[in-house]
Amino acid sequence: VKIKRILLLLISFLLASCSNTGNAKIEGVVDFDPTKSPSDKQFDFDGNYTPPELLIDGVKDDKEWSSVTSKLTFGSTNQATMMLYRGERALFCFFEVVDNDIQTVGFNNGDDVTHGDSVEVYFDFKNDASNKPLTDDIQINIGAHGKTRIFVGANGEWGSWNGLLDYEIKLNGTLNDNTDTDTGYTVELMIPYSQVGIDKNSVFGISVGHVARGKDSTS
Repeated sequence: VKIKRILLLLISFLLASCSNTGNAKIEGVVDFDPTKSPSDKQFDFDGNYTPPELLIDGVKDDKEWSSVTSKLTFGSTNQATMMLYRGERALFCFFEVVDNDIQTVGFNNGDDVTHGDSVEVYFDFKNDASNKPLTDDIQINIGAHGKTRIFVGANGEWGSWNGLLDYEIKLNGTLNDNTDTDTGYTVELMIPYSQVGIDKNSVFGISVGHVARGKDSTS
């Protein structure tokens, strides 16, 4: 009998507790305010995003680019150039490609990018000149249509990389239209130092190339 009485009292207590949930108060929570409003207060820790020092728009009109005095010319017909600018927090690349017929394949990231008009850059951020991809080696392919293929070295092979980059493409022509004559395209790329483990004064190796796709052939 005593056991039954205890169980009945316990059930009654639980029912009473449930019926009072509408008036329950949360004790110990001192920062709760149901009438929050926006303010200028910031989080007290840094996120992964690095705000760009230049406007990443595919146009070389930032004053910083005017201070760069050298260009790297490349490609089988010397129709592409690249400039580098070392900012305080990031490395910037600017590609200019002369192309009278801008053609791409598909609209996917990955290998399709390398089958159409695109630029590619390989970084060896430790400058250790290995003959196999290591963790400090980054490969970036950017297509004229804005799609990418980005790899990082791992155990002598290339694997996908999820680093945070910023880039923009500007077309001087019409994509995938062989009835007109295009001028080419430009690519502006930002790589935060924090994403690749270097700083403004680091020495690193670099290699560049580009794919030139026409309606009849690709080189």
